[in-house]
Order: sequence, then structure tokens, then C-alpha cells
Amino acid sequence: MIAGLLSAIALALSYVRSLWVAAAVAVVVYLIAARSRIALLRVGAAAAAAAAIVAVGFWHPTVQAVISRGRSVAGYTEDASALARTDLVERVVPEAVAPDVIAGHGLGQSGMGAQVGGEGSYLLADNAYLAMVYQSGPIGLILILAALGALWVLAFQHVRRGTAGAPLHLALLTMFLIVGFFSDIFFGVVGAMLWYLAGRILASSDQLPSSSVAPATRTERQISTAS
Repeated sequence: MIAGLLSAIALALSYVRSLWVAAAVAVVVYLIAARSRIALLRVGAAAAAAAAIVAVGFWHPTVQAVISRGRSVAGYTEDASALARTDLVERVVPEAVAPDVIAGHGLGQSGMGAQVGGEGSYLLADNAYLAMVYQSGPIGLILILAALGALWVLAFQHVRRGTAGAPLHLALLTMFLIVGFFSDIFFGVVGAMLWYLAGRILASSDQLPSSSVAPATRTERQISTAS
């Protein structure tokens, strides 16, 4: 519960609305996948503690700023950031699918205009999928989406099999996929985290379901201790 409470406070202070939404969806996915009363109680206790902190410090400027930031999620149709992202899609997609650049502009080109101070600063896309289609073209985007989709299905199958850690893997992957609409998840530190998670999911394919691992008998424990 303490870890969950600290995580909630850290997320709130991050001031990143997309991460709030992605984390909330990930928690719901985890609870559904885990189907554990203990997990539900822990999340509920952490949420209650966070609500109590907000109630106690309601008039504090930091709390008010976080609440105001959260309310702005509902008003995305009038939000400057949301409108800018929509405009970015409308400008980048036609350029990315043009016949002469059907294979993309090359990896690493997204954001290059902003880095060198050129006029193409709008290419600094806070959208992993938009950045991918610009760099690798429609075919590259389709391939990466197919790989991520297959990975999500595999994680879901692990949940059905009862593989240890599968609910957390599915929840984290879902969170990454949502964050991808608002940040580049394929490169940098975040990219390393995503591909590490992908490796964990693939490695879990060789694990036995947690329910099928029988506890060691007394004789087996004695043999193990003696050896």
C-alpha cells in the first residue's frame, strides 16, 4: 500500500496528464487480469490514502494545481496541447505518406528540425506512432504495430495460462501503448524499458503456470538441503 501511495504521489507531481490516464488504465487492466482480492484491497487502500491526503491539503497551492491539471483532461477539445497535437497529425501524415518518401525519411529524423534550429520544428512529435510513420513510412509503422499487437496478445495468453507476473506485464505493456500517443516510447530510456518488457514477456513463454508449480514435499526439501 505504501509503495502504491508513493507511486500515486509521484505521478501527481509529474504533472504529465497522459501518464495519469495511462497509469489509471494500467491499474484497471492489472486488477482485471490478476483477479485477486488482495490486489483490489491494496489498490483501494492506496487510493483511499491518496484521497485523504488531498482532502487534508485541499487548499495547498500544489494540490490545487494538480486538481486543475486533472480537470483539464476533460476539456481536451479546448486544450492548447491537444489542439497542437491534432494539427501536428494533419501536417505530418500527408508528408509521411507521399510517394517519394513512402519508406520514410530515415531513423532519427523526427525532431531533427527542432534540434538544428530549422523551420521544421513541428517535426518534434510527442507521438511515437507519428514519429515512426515519419521516419519509417507506413510500412514501418504497420510492422511495428503488428509486433506490438502480437506481443500484447502473447501477454494476454500468459494471463489466461496463469503465468507468474503476467498480469503486471500486460498492464505495463498497455500503459506503454497508451503513452505512445503522447511521447516517443521507441527510443531513449523509455524505449529501453519497453524493449526490456518485451523480452520479459517473450521469456515468460517458457515458464510454467504458477498454479502448476507444486510445493516441494518434505522429502524433496530434505534432499535439496543435503545436496
